[in-house]
Amino acid sequence: MIPQQAGSGDIDRLITHLNGIAEDIRTVSTTLREVLGSDEGRGQLSEIVSNTRDFTRNLNLKGAEIMDRLNAILAKVDTGEGTAGKLVNDPGLYDQLESTLADVKGLMGEIKDGEGTIGKLINDPSLYERLDRAATNVEEITRKINAGEGTIGKLVNDDSTVKSINDAAESIGDLGGRVNRLRTDVTFRNEFQFDTDDSKGYFSLKLTPREKRAYVVELVDDPRGKVSDTISTVTTGGTTTVTHVFDVKRRLTFSAMFDQRIGTRFGVHGGLMENTGGIGADYLPVKYLTLLVDAWDFNSVRPQHDSVHVKATARLRLGPYVFVQGGTDDFLNDQYNTVFAGAGLTFEDEDLKYLLGTAASALH
Repeated sequence: MIPQQAGSGDIDRLITHLNGIAEDIRTVSTTLREVLGSDEGRGQLSEIVSNTRDFTRNLNLKGAEIMDRLNAILAKVDTGEGTAGKLVNDPGLYDQLESTLADVKGLMGEIKDGEGTIGKLINDPSLYERLDRAATNVEEITRKINAGEGTIGKLVNDDSTVKSINDAAESIGDLGGRVNRLRTDVTFRNEFQFDTDDSKGYFSLKLTPREKRAYVVELVDDPRGKVSDTISTVTTGGTTTVTHVFDVKRRLTFSAMFDQRIGTRFGVHGGLMENTGGIGADYLPVKYLTLLVDAWDFNSVRPQHDSVHVKATARLRLGPYVFVQGGTDDFLNDQYNTVFAGAGLTFEDEDLKYLLGTAASALH
């Protein structure tokens, strides 16, 4: 085959390409000359050379140390020392890895086949529908709440409902404050009556909601709580004899009184006293000593009990819990008058206070 000769057009294109390459070389040369020919360029080039020389020097100096460390690490690996050595030399590791990979492969197969919880979660087509319905329901509930529909919607959006809740919370808080301020005192006392050779017992509960106001309820075991008169008439020789037979029985009586302090030393109380209306007063002449006077049974129907029942008591506290007392009871009626002496125990009951507070909350 006779080779074709290049035409003048091809030679012109080749010359044009060569001229372009020569122009690019001149441009690069000019740029290098401008960069390296200046003081800044020569300085940068000198810095590059210096950095390269320093890197090579450090590599030569540290090369032996680096090789020693690599040799030590490889030696430990060969002998099965360290984590890498165990990883490479432990004959059971491959089996464990192979078993783990097999488990993973089996798990992925189950997931792909839709088996197990995760498989069903990913492959169950109804899951999306259930989630979509749940999201739709949540959106509908949210819309109703925002629109003020339903109980929660009214609760959130109705100002009157919010105000009612706030009022209830304030009431509960106020009730809790009153319960915390309430003081409950329980008292047991016994009085031995010298004229009857018998004793009179008292159980008292005192509720103090504020500093100078209290309420007292009391059970009294009275040895002369009930007195009856049986009259018998006997006529002999024209003479009539009337005989009274008094029957005295023990019974429980009840008291419910209010107590109001006046100043720091004086107080008055009144209400129901041993099943009848009564009033009383107390006075503190000195610390720990209290003088009391009580009067009740103003319209007595007891036999030979023509005057009001009046009792005078002097009470001395021996400490925060114990007191002794004495006095005279019903001294305006000769048939009932007796001197007495006794002692008592009093203490504050916190559990009873909160029990009463709980009952008040339930009734509120």
